[in-house]
Amino acid sequence: MSSPPSALFETDGIAQTHAAVSEALRDPRLVVARTGGWIAHPTLPRRQLQPLRHLISRVLVFQEGGQHAAIKAALGPELLLPRLQGIRPALLKRLRSALDPAPTRMSDGTSTAGSTHPPVLCGSDLVAELPRHALECLLGLSLPHPLPTAAIARLLCSPSPNSGPDAEVLLEAQEAAVALLDWARRALAESVSPMLRSLSAEEQERCLCLLAFAGTETSQHLLAGLLDRWLHANALQRQQLCACASATIREQLRWQSPIQYTVRRVAEAGIWEGQRLRPGQSLLLHLGRAQRDPMVYSSPSVFLPHRVEGPGLSLGLGLHACLGAALARFQAEVLLEALAMPEAQGWRPTPGAAPWVADPFDPTVGLVCRPLALNMVWGAALGAADGLERHRACS
Repeated sequence: MSSPPSALFETDGIAQTHAAVSEALRDPRLVVARTGGWIAHPTLPRRQLQPLRHLISRVLVFQEGGQHAAIKAALGPELLLPRLQGIRPALLKRLRSALDPAPTRMSDGTSTAGSTHPPVLCGSDLVAELPRHALECLLGLSLPHPLPTAAIARLLCSPSPNSGPDAEVLLEAQEAAVALLDWARRALAESVSPMLRSLSAEEQERCLCLLAFAGTETSQHLLAGLLDRWLHANALQRQQLCACASATIREQLRWQSPIQYTVRRVAEAGIWEGQRLRPGQSLLLHLGRAQRDPMVYSSPSVFLPHRVEGPGLSLGLGLHACLGAALARFQAEVLLEALAMPEAQGWRPTPGAAPWVADPFDPTVGLVCRPLALNMVWGAALGAADGLERHRACS
């Protein structure tokens, strides 16, 4: 197995089997490591960054077990799921409109009335807008447009020197963090969502920033993978993918983890996957490779929704479980429900577009996995024999 690219992370060890990664995710001797770093800049109010240091300067998907207890409660499924079900009709209505191939639905905004060209749609825009709409409906506020989250994502997959070629990346991330925090404070000054009222003022700021980042950036990777799979499936496979939504989502998370790897800092000496590490050293947990472990999964490179082997690792385990797991799964369920609508059935990948495949054992695969192009064209309804057999769905 080749190691992940050193250009992204410089670590002292790597865990990449399912057993080792599962153990590490639950291990209190490992804490969330800072990735990137912060450098001084006279034009940036560094004190404004303090409320974000424990979120933006860490891998946001995974939080420390003993920290952010109030935020974890606010985002827990017991409180969150009823609110999510309440916004489902509004999200489906917006997706139905976006998928409607009526004459005005061209991706460049122009009308196609009287045109002989079939409608086209940018699927990447579709999967970017769904998390945004979900959060806006959930919180009752408007997110900044564009969201300053891309620069923060680049920080999280950068190495950690305080100077050198990555200084520009770090500066951009700091500026984005300031912009995100400023937006959160303005939004909270206008009104506070009922789901956040149990939190302190600082926790409200952190929660909004966390949702704006992890609730959009990482969700897009999961949604894009599902959409690409659906686009390249035949009519019967599409029906099965949507009808077995929970199984489809679980297997998509395994087959192509939206976050491929994360880093832990060693707080207490130990041995992980045969590597003895000292306090202060770092361990890379390769989620993508662990979920292709042939010792756990039969035919690990094949997409099989009704497989039951092994717990999924993409959304963390134990101490380091994803705070937004319920939100991510909900968004994926809504997408699959919308793709089952009659309005969606004529959408096909643009001619010549191949299914997206990213191999976690390829050292060029980065921190996140997401199709770069998801262009869709309206055509005749798919026949049962159309599509690609590699997109196996549940029966």
